[in-house]
Amino acid sequence: MVAQIPIQAAAKTAQAGAKTAQAGAKAGKAGVKAGQKAAQAGKKAAQAGKRTADGAKKTGQAAKQTANAGRHAAHAGSRTNDAFRNARRINNNRPGRNNKYSKLRPDVRKRLQSKRRQALGQRDPQDLDQAEKTARFVGRRLKRLARLDHDQKFRRRLRRLLILFAAVFALFFLPTLRLANAQQEENAADDLLALEPPPPAGGYGLCPIAGKTNFSNDWGAARQEGRTHEGLDMFAPSGTPVIAVADGTVEHGTDRLGGNVYRLTADDGTYYYGAHLSAYENVGIGHVSAGTVIGYVGNSGDAANTPSHLHWQIHPGGRGSAASPPYETANSLCGVNGALSGTPRSSAGPPGSSRSETTARGPIQVVDVPAPGGGTITVNVSIGTQVKALLDAAAADGVRLSGSAFRTLQSQIALRTKNGCPDVWTSPSSSCRVPTATPGKSMHEQGLAIDFANCGSFSTRCFDWLDGHAAAYGLKNLGCVTPSKCEPWHWSTNGK
Repeated sequence: MVAQIPIQAAAKTAQAGAKTAQAGAKAGKAGVKAGQKAAQAGKKAAQAGKRTADGAKKTGQAAKQTANAGRHAAHAGSRTNDAFRNARRINNNRPGRNNKYSKLRPDVRKRLQSKRRQALGQRDPQDLDQAEKTARFVGRRLKRLARLDHDQKFRRRLRRLLILFAAVFALFFLPTLRLANAQQEENAADDLLALEPPPPAGGYGLCPIAGKTNFSNDWGAARQEGRTHEGLDMFAPSGTPVIAVADGTVEHGTDRLGGNVYRLTADDGTYYYGAHLSAYENVGIGHVSAGTVIGYVGNSGDAANTPSHLHWQIHPGGRGSAASPPYETANSLCGVNGALSGTPRSSAGPPGSSRSETTARGPIQVVDVPAPGGGTITVNVSIGTQVKALLDAAAADGVRLSGSAFRTLQSQIALRTKNGCPDVWTSPSSSCRVPTATPGKSMHEQGLAIDFANCGSFSTRCFDWLDGHAAAYGLKNLGCVTPSKCEPWHWSTNGK
């Protein structure tokens, strides 16, 4: 029993020793790890120290360079000051200078100046003058170079600004302006075409007065009883025949203002009213053909105290509808302000037979007019007579005209393709190599424009004659809207 106690105590001591060994091993491992971490931290600190040393070295080098630059600048400044002092000294000691010797007696001044020159190295006065001239020249040159440098910088900045402005303008504004101008031209042409007066229904471009007449646009002029003029007064000698301008039904009668009047309802429903007749013709005939005499010019009704004339109205919507201004229609039938009135006419219309053609705006009547220069010119029947009169008048003056007028929709499409328009239907006419209207908007498709074959330039005899006479026959030249849109050969009823 006594022997077991030391054994147990030894066992416990061994266990305690084992635990102590384990703790020592753990402490050793922890120490190793701590040592590794410390070594890594030391390595990083050494690298940071090296970078700091490199930065300090570079900073020192930069400081050294700055100091050297400062010394050089100070040295240059010192040399500049020395140069200015020497130049001032040379200038002050040149002969004739108002210096400290100028107030002395001449002989004393001369002696002192001589000693001064000897002290300065026996310099000759001419050398001093030359040095002064050189200094002045160098100063002027430096000032001029400074001004030139400033001017060059200003010009460079101005040039860059102008280039920038031009680039912005070309990038943002030019495309917008070109598109707007092109669209405006197309809209204007479309509007003018839409306003073009329709050809008289069933007629052949006959003037309502079968004789010489003259008129002006007096639509809307003030009249008695607070009224405005809703028609056109076409003046002519009393007794001049008045004819039907279209096939239709005619009625004769009287009213308070118009006196002796006629009422013509054309076959297409258009209503024509004529007043102030001196007498009737073909009363009760009913249906008449275009060109039939239906009365004579006079001054009956409220026109008793005025020159004899025909008061003429057009109601496109039929009898009872509002009247529309007839001036443009009268111009197309009688020439501008009656210039073509009095030319021989027949109820059969102008030479050639009329026929119907389908256009984008509906059917129209066209007629082939023989051209003295060869072939025929197909035009709208509303201008057939005046085109025939124009061709005959030109031939009488020795100018034989020929050309083409009416185009079908397919011909206009083909011409747009030939002239290189980017898109046949949507591109503006100005985008084509030769300006060409979009299909459906050309005056040629209405038979109201003529391209004369022998008017290729503004210096031709053809153009000279047309320029002086065509207006009297209701035709106008396209002119030169832009340098790329000059067409001396193109003449139409609205100049488009």
